[in-house]
Amino acid sequence: MNGREEMAVPAMSNSSRASLSVIIPAYNSQYLNQVLGSLKALESAEVIVVDSSLRPFILNGVRATLVRHDGRLSPGAARNRGAQRASGDYLLFVDSDVVLPPQTVDWIRRFLERPSAELVSGVYDAETLNDDFLSRLQNSILHYRSTGCLDSESRLFSSSHFLIQRKVFQRIGGFNEELWSYEDIEFLGRCLHLGHKSLMNPDFVGIHLKAFTLRTFLLDYFRKAYNAFLARRHYSNVFRGVPFYVGARLALTWLAGVLLPLVVAAAWLWGAFWPAGLLVPLCVYLALSSILLNQMLQRKSLAFRLKALLVLPLIGSVAATATAVAVSVWLFRSIRKALVFFWDLLRAAKRVLIRNGMPIQVIAYVTARCNLRCEHCFYKETLDAPSPGELPLDVFNRTTRGIGPVLWFSLGGGEPFIRKDLDKVIEIIQRNCRPKVFSFPTNGWYTEKTFETTLRVLQKMDEGNLILFFSLDGPREIHDQIRGPGSFDRVKATMERLRPLTALYPNLYLNVITTVTARNAHVAPAFIEELIRDFQPSAISINLFRYHSLEHLPIPDHVIEGYRAAVAVYERYLRGGALKHYGFFGGRVLLFKEILQKDLIYRVAKHNEFVTPCTAGTLSYVIMEDGRVSPCEILPDTIGNVTDVSRSFAEMTRSTKARKLRRWIRDTHCKCTYECAMSTNTLFSWPMSKRLAKAVVRDFISQSHGSARR
Repeated sequence: MNGREEMAVPAMSNSSRASLSVIIPAYNSQYLNQVLGSLKALESAEVIVVDSSLRPFILNGVRATLVRHDGRLSPGAARNRGAQRASGDYLLFVDSDVVLPPQTVDWIRRFLERPSAELVSGVYDAETLNDDFLSRLQNSILHYRSTGCLDSESRLFSSSHFLIQRKVFQRIGGFNEELWSYEDIEFLGRCLHLGHKSLMNPDFVGIHLKAFTLRTFLLDYFRKAYNAFLARRHYSNVFRGVPFYVGARLALTWLAGVLLPLVVAAAWLWGAFWPAGLLVPLCVYLALSSILLNQMLQRKSLAFRLKALLVLPLIGSVAATATAVAVSVWLFRSIRKALVFFWDLLRAAKRVLIRNGMPIQVIAYVTARCNLRCEHCFYKETLDAPSPGELPLDVFNRTTRGIGPVLWFSLGGGEPFIRKDLDKVIEIIQRNCRPKVFSFPTNGWYTEKTFETTLRVLQKMDEGNLILFFSLDGPREIHDQIRGPGSFDRVKATMERLRPLTALYPNLYLNVITTVTARNAHVAPAFIEELIRDFQPSAISINLFRYHSLEHLPIPDHVIEGYRAAVAVYERYLRGGALKHYGFFGGRVLLFKEILQKDLIYRVAKHNEFVTPCTAGTLSYVIMEDGRVSPCEILPDTIGNVTDVSRSFAEMTRSTKARKLRRWIRDTHCKCTYECAMSTNTLFSWPMSKRLAKAVVRDFISQSHGSARR
């Protein structure tokens, strides 16, 4: 963020009651001084204005912190920036065109003395300080939607002004920064799914100051209806069970207003029937609207109501048009996404068939830093190097553009979540490589950072699946001996923190990765059962301890057998359907791939047997934290460095050095137990592809026969 702060007089805090931070997102607001003026009576409150206006707002003797941002922020992003700087027990969000009258300020003071709810939403006053008809009508509609159209637990939640415990706001993950409107309803959806209800209090009144022309009034309804439909389609699980907050009477009135001109036009075309054709829909519309207006505009004059009768059909027509446009846009995007998806698969298939060196799998190390020093980690000697080994974003952008679409992209470290701009790295890779599977391992230490980053990534993702592999190497005592005190409980807490997100974002998978070593081999089989019972992962990746070179001492036999026994336990659970595993396309293939892959690794480790040609350097590559490109983690040979701007990634893979390395891997029957390379080998080396295909076909036939017998 490019930001600057202007500090005014610091706010005082009263320890005898809940403290308050007021957050105001602002963009070219002409009412900001009025809003700040209405908050002066909250003397002890900390006031934070997040301003991303073209012409920055200047504080003139107002007690507040002004946070400026170069470049416009979405409303949700501005609120999140303010919340990050807030210190109060409660956060009061107020829009820059909403004034809180004195009675509301008094209510806030009383509430803070004895807080009675986690989240309280306010209501719009039916009146406004503006005299124009459209502003008054808009406030009347908003007031009706928040007080009169639904039951008390389902009334309209608006981010225009609401109170929330800061710890609850953090628990929810803040606002979705990808939405430019309807972000308040999306926020409410996550609140409800995570067990936090919104209570509406009629004393928590805000006065909406925004003035409208007929054009801006209708455009506002168009934009909101358009964005509402697309948001609900994009985050369908988040909005599951969340109503539209319109109410039957208002919705039917709008619908009748939309149908009225259509029926009249049809009746006119039919000639003789036009009087009856006009009378029936007109009566229906007037009947519905009179019921609505009596409730919504009960204190308004007859002239005001007559004007409202003319405007309500326009609102309905604009909302219907916006929804129709949004449906068309959604269909277009869905078709385009499907075409891009299949085009990417065709390009991946071409790489598999031609094998000219361009990858379908990439592993990139995004940092050399790590907070732990695991005893079996063969990178632990490099973790204390002066350089953190973090390639700049522009290098990632250039490199991934050159790589193009892949099936699987994995990020490693170090600990990936230590990198501050990890979400931006992921966004770049998503945009340029569109991986069907995006994964990265983590030690699970940074619970809140992991939750926040994962949530932001999921909100940005338009396709693909996100898999987090949490490292667990045995029961608590053994795991902590291997990785450090307290690390077991950290992993468990982080997985539980993220688990609710799997219901809201079905493309998120929480997996466990466990490495069988001399320290834990004797408990590995029983530990697999513990993992399935206590951690409920989508899948488990069982790794065998390995050295970091082809020339090494034999792996102890009891470690290999512990690995085999653990795999046998896991296979039993897999075949029995006890794990969610992967629900996306090809999930069953990946299940059998894992079973076959583990068998191959066992044979290499136990008998030093050549089991399959290796696709490392042909279909898969590793990009080290300093930019070196290698066929795999074990071979020391490299084919170039991504920091070298003189050569593209494709040129590296076609170089003489890369071709010689591929020939060497093929001719020497290079073999190892490197899990990532063996995964690609199992899927795409021809001998293994045949075995895998036969296993999947047999399983399909077996399931079909079983279904027929049932």
